[in-house]
Amino acid sequence: MEQAIRIAMISTGEEVLHGDIDDTNASWLSRKCFEQGFPLHRRITVGDSLDDLAVEFTRCSQVSDVVIVNGGLGPTSDDLTSQAMAAAMDTELELYADWLSVLKARFERDGREMPKSNLKQAMLPAGSELIDNPIGSACGYSAKLNDSLFFFTPGVPSEFKMMFDEQILPRLKATFPYNQAREVKRLYTFGLSEASLNDSFEDVTLPDSFEIGYRSALPFIEIKLFAPRGAEQIPDVLDELRAKLSEHVVGDGLPMIVNLGNLLTQQAITVALAEQFTGGWLANMLNSDMECQRQLIQGWTLSENARVMMQNNIHLQQQSLWLPQQGKTQVHQRPCHVAS
Repeated sequence: MEQAIRIAMISTGEEVLHGDIDDTNASWLSRKCFEQGFPLHRRITVGDSLDDLAVEFTRCSQVSDVVIVNGGLGPTSDDLTSQAMAAAMDTELELYADWLSVLKARFERDGREMPKSNLKQAMLPAGSELIDNPIGSACGYSAKLNDSLFFFTPGVPSEFKMMFDEQILPRLKATFPYNQAREVKRLYTFGLSEASLNDSFEDVTLPDSFEIGYRSALPFIEIKLFAPRGAEQIPDVLDELRAKLSEHVVGDGLPMIVNLGNLLTQQAITVALAEQFTGGWLANMLNSDMECQRQLIQGWTLSENARVMMQNNIHLQQQSLWLPQQGKTQVHQRPCHVAS
């Protein structure tokens, strides 16, 4: 059996390192690579420091077969990825005239002159292989360092995802054909903790290459069954997990909110919602799914103050006086205000 390929991802940029933006590219790539049979073995984030980037490129090249670098290919002074890779490779940056021609043609097509700063995006480490970017100004490229294959990609999510799907992933499959694609089956549960769920599966024996994972997204916990794509044991293992979870399964393959939306649409049921203790959370959840949103006619939320006012009004009603006067019963009523 071939040894599994070791793939690392390096995300670059101060805005990612310091949390100014969420690194959605990293989470997307991790999921994509795992499902395609190329699970990442490490993820690193490095700021806009030439020395730090060069050191990390060298370090990853010593422990990883493939390194995917994301970001730092723009035209500004803080985009240092290519310069850092050239330093790590002990080579120079050289002008890739083919990409420069592509850049100039794009600017001319838009009736603009290419800024001088964009010339930097055609300067790549000597010996690199250009990877086309049909929708952006930053080309990608591949290069070798210490027998490790590097792929460099722009940070713009749409450009990064297209480049990976259409160009990098096919190269990985061609270079490492023995890697087996994976698939993930999901069960969504309610009412049990992660520890309780783990205990429920103590006597479950998984086939080779099967794994169970957990993801907490309160108030639900997602059970993930990882398996080789198309494995014939998948249905039997899922049946065993469902039996262990029993009534705690609220979503099978799809989150509960998606299943609920499908059912509401299929049965033509509309919903009116009033919340008192959840602060609008339930309405927000229903609006997160398109089908539920269509079936939600109206909703309103009562605050804690409104709840106290209602309780006081009920109490006042209960304290209404019934006083006998001249043989008759007179009811003294106090107004009850309904909070809206």
